[in-house]
Amino acid sequence: MGRRKSKEKLNARELCEIGKISYGTLLYWTKEGLLKYEQVECKKWKHYDRKYNLEIIRKIKKLKERRFTIAEIKAKLLGGSNG
Repeated sequence: MGRRKSKEKLNARELCEIGKISYGTLLYWTKEGLLKYEQVECKKWKHYDRKYNLEIIRKIKKLKERRFTIAEIKAKLLGGSNG
């Protein structure tokens, strides 16, 4: 009864909570092209794909622990090389 079906799409607040990142970090990573979203009816709302973005957040955090810069992280994640 207490279980809620996991949603495929998350709003920004939900993604921040689950991914344990700040809203500012979410906006920055989205602006840098690391996170993907879909615009919904009202242009100010964005929905993020749960599975894809949570996996990317985990990868970014691991690379940041290894002291990679955002430019290096973008090259690794978007350039297709494995880290």
